[in-house]
Amino acid sequence: MKLILLFILLTNSMLSSFGQKLLDSVFQKLETDTTLTFQENELKKIPKINTKIKPPENFVISEEIPGLVHPISSSTFEFQEIFGIPYVMFNEAILKEDYKKQNGTLLESREVKLLNETMGILYLFEYKIEDRVYERLTFLTGDYNTTIWVNVSFLQSYKNKIEYIAIKSLLTIQHIKI
Repeated sequence: MKLILLFILLTNSMLSSFGQKLLDSVFQKLETDTTLTFQENELKKIPKINTKIKPPENFVISEEIPGLVHPISSSTFEFQEIFGIPYVMFNEAILKEDYKKQNGTLLESREVKLLNETMGILYLFEYKIEDRVYERLTFLTGDYNTTIWVNVSFLQSYKNKIEYIAIKSLLTIQHIKI
C-alpha cells in the first residue's frame, strides 16, 4: 500500500512539473517582487520611438538600435514602432511566420498585463547563430493604431542573469500616444 501511495505521489509530482511553462517561475517571482512598481519618473524615453521604459540596471540607452544595450553581455532591447496595425493583428499575421523563416523555435507565449494595466503578448524563442545558442523575448503591445515590438536578445548562457530583469523591465513599458 505504501508503495502504491508513493507511486501516485511521484506520478502527480512529475505530471505537474511537465505542465509548467518555462516562464512560470519568472512570473511567480514577479508576483512577490516589491520593487516592481510603476514610477513615471523612472521611465526613460527610447530614442526615435514613442515609448518609455524603466531600463534594467547596467543597460544603457542606444540611439543606433534604438533601444537598450548591456555593455558586458551584449544583450539588447531592440524597439520598433509599427503604425497602422494593432498589435493583436500584427501578432497573428507576421510574427509566427517570421520566426519560422529564421529557424527559431518558439518555446512559449503568454498574454501579460503591464504595470499601467495595458495588455501585451510575450514570446520566448530559441535560435542558433553558428555554435552559439541565443534566446529572444519578443514582446508586443500597443493600441488599435500602433504596435510596439521589442526584441530582447541574449546568449542562453546569460539566461539566469538577463531573463528576469528583462521581463521585469518590459512590464514597465508605456506607449506615448502622439
